[in-house]
Amino acid sequence: MGALVNDFSACTNVGGRVEKEKTTKYTEEYVCYVSDPEWTYERGSIYWPGEGGGGSGGGSSVTTASATRSSGSLLTLTFACTGSMEPAITCLDTGTADSDYGPEDISIGVVVSIDLSQDGCSISGSNILHRVSDLRGSDESLEVRTKGDANRQDDGCWVPYSRINSILIEVHKGANSTPENVSARNRRTEAKAELDRVRAELDRMKTELDRARSQADSAGQTYESYVGLHCTNRGGTWECPSSHIGEAQRLYSAAEAANSLYNQIVGSYNALLNRYNALADAYAAL
Repeated sequence: MGALVNDFSACTNVGGRVEKEKTTKYTEEYVCYVSDPEWTYERGSIYWPGEGGGGSGGGSSVTTASATRSSGSLLTLTFACTGSMEPAITCLDTGTADSDYGPEDISIGVVVSIDLSQDGCSISGSNILHRVSDLRGSDESLEVRTKGDANRQDDGCWVPYSRINSILIEVHKGANSTPENVSARNRRTEAKAELDRVRAELDRMKTELDRARSQADSAGQTYESYVGLHCTNRGGTWECPSSHIGEAQRLYSAAEAANSLYNQIVGSYNALLNRYNALADAYAAL
């Protein structure tokens, strides 16, 4: 049996052997073969220049600020300080990309420069550098979806193979750390941290909002059920006998309090949402 391994020592420590299963121009796949029946066979790739990060963020993108041809099909790339591919790629780095590739070189995890100037994409640009997150089709009919490592969602569209400009094959860390780039990246990093903090608070408050709404609905239903069973509706006003009026008033007060709390949270949530949208607009303008 075999299992994909990223740490070869994990394979050899259990008496296994590592074999290269498949190699494309920019990916290498290794499989660990062992006799232990608990191991299962999994396919996957080890990508170059690396599998990158993850995390959360907005819909930003790394755009190639410039691309100059080095030799043959190789391009030297510099990057705008958008932060979408942090931490794997920043505007303090440069990259080497290859414009000579085939459909067989495109796989999940490969970083590509891609044209997203089409309907349906959440980001628009002719040289967006993002990682392939999904693919379908084959050969010239291949289509890909892409995502910035630091973005919360992918780029929102299937992009045909013909719109891929090049494949990133190497990142040169710190090769473009000019004072201007350092300053721009610092501004975006600080703005992104504040944006993420408010986003997390929004998520927390949304949970609180949903809970308050549920409690208000439940309290209202309890009151309506009680007076419907024990009281009489006369022209839109409930009249309850003395034996039930005390409980009816208590349930009514509880429902009013729950609804008031819900409305307070709605107000706080909307105020925070407005702040988040303002921060997001400011971040996008950097």
